[in-house]
Amino acid sequence: MYLRSLNTEYRLPIVMFIILFILFAAGLLCVIAHYFYKKKHCTERVEAIVHEVIVRDGSENSMLSDAIYAYYHKGKEYLIKERFYRTASSLKAGDHIPLYIDPEDPEDVFDRYRELRIHTYICVILATFMIGLVVGFLPMLIAVI
Repeated sequence: MYLRSLNTEYRLPIVMFIILFILFAAGLLCVIAHYFYKKKHCTERVEAIVHEVIVRDGSENSMLSDAIYAYYHKGKEYLIKERFYRTASSLKAGDHIPLYIDPEDPEDVFDRYRELRIHTYICVILATFMIGLVVGFLPMLIAVI
C-alpha cells in the first residue's frame, strides 16, 4: 500500500533494497544455522591423522590447501579430503587433528576450528554487504520519508 503512494522513481530502488536486504539476511541466517546444525549433530570426537597436504597453487604460503585425513570409527577407517584455510606449512603429514563426527553418519565431519573460521568470514562478508546496502540506499530512503 505504501509503495503505491511513492513517487515512481523511488519504487524500484526501494523494492530492490528490500529484496537484496532479505536475501543477504537469509544467507546470513543459513550460514549461522548450518554451523549450529553441524555442531549439534557432530558430537563424537575422533583423532584424525593427516596423510597428505596438497598445496593448491604450489606456494608454501598459500592459504588454500587440501588435506587428506584418516580417522577410525567403530573399527572402520574413513578417509576424507577437506579444504583448509591455513598456510600449508601449518599442517603436515602425520599431524593429529581433533575432528567431530556424526555418530549416525561417520562421514559427516565437523572441524570446529575450520568451520568457525569459515563461517565467521562468510558472516562478516554478508554483514558488510548488508551495511553497504543500507548506507547506499540511506539517502534515498531519507528523501522518501
